[in-house]
Amino acid sequence: MLLILTASTILSGCQTLQNLDKGLYNVAESISETDRVTGQRTLSAADRSAQIRQGNAAVEQMLAGEKKAGRKINASLDRKQYQRLIRIFDRIHRVSHLSQERWQPILIDRDSFNAFTTGGTYIVVHSGLMKQLNDAEVAAVVGHEIAHTVANHVGERQTTQQLSALASSAARQKGFQAAYTHELEREADRIGVLYSALAGYDPYAATRIWQRQFKEQGNARSLFAHDHPVNAERAAETKVLANKVKQYYQPGRINPNAATLRDNNSLWQKRENRDQATAG
Repeated sequence: MLLILTASTILSGCQTLQNLDKGLYNVAESISETDRVTGQRTLSAADRSAQIRQGNAAVEQMLAGEKKAGRKINASLDRKQYQRLIRIFDRIHRVSHLSQERWQPILIDRDSFNAFTTGGTYIVVHSGLMKQLNDAEVAAVVGHEIAHTVANHVGERQTTQQLSALASSAARQKGFQAAYTHELEREADRIGVLYSALAGYDPYAATRIWQRQFKEQGNARSLFAHDHPVNAERAAETKVLANKVKQYYQPGRINPNAATLRDNNSLWQKRENRDQATAG
C-alpha cells in the first residue's frame, strides 16, 4: 500500500512538474520573438508597431520640450552638420536589418558626447558628438545605436525588468539587470561594427573612439547613456570585431553583397540558414 501511495505521489508530482514546465514554456513563447540578426528566440513582449509608437512618442515629447525652450534642432541648428549626419546615417541605415523602415536622424543642441534611440524610428545625436568625431567615428556610433533597436534591446530590457520584479529581491533584480545590459552593449557593438564595414566606413573607427576615451578618462563607464563596458575593454573587443569584418569593407561605398552579409558573415550565421545547411 505504501509503495502504491508513493508511486502515486511521484506520478502526481511528475504531472505537476510537466504542467508547470508547459506553463513556463507558454509564458516564454508569449514574451519572446525571433531575433532579426540571429534568427534565434529572444526575450521580448514588444510588438514592433507598438514599440515604434511608444519610442517615437518619447522622442517627440522631447522635441516639443526643445521647441518650448527655444532650442533649435536639425538644419536650423547647424545645416552643415545636419547634412553630414543625414549622409552618414543613410549609408548605415541602408545596410541595417531595419532598412525597410523610414527613420529620421535628429540633431539637438547639446555639448555632450551622446547619441541614443528609444526603440522607434528616430536616432537622436548631440551636436557635441558631431563636432568631436570624424565621419567613420560618427558612423560607428550611429551603427551601434541602430543596433540597439535592431536587436530589440529596448523591448528586452523592459521585459527583463518585468520578470525581475516578480523575483521580489531588489538586490537580485539590480545585479541581473546590470549584467544583462552589459551584454546588450557587446551585442550592439558586434552589429554596429559590421554595419560600418558594410556601409564603407572604417570598421576600426569604434576602436579609436574607445582608445581615445581611455586615454582621456580611464575606465569610465558613462560615456553614453547606457551601462557600457569599460573603455579599455571596449577598445580591445571592437578591435577583434573589426579584424573579423574588415574583409567586407570597401572604402567609401556600400558593399554590393550587404543584404546577404548582414545575415551570414564571420560574426554570425542566421539560424534558418544553419538549419537548412544541417538538413541538406
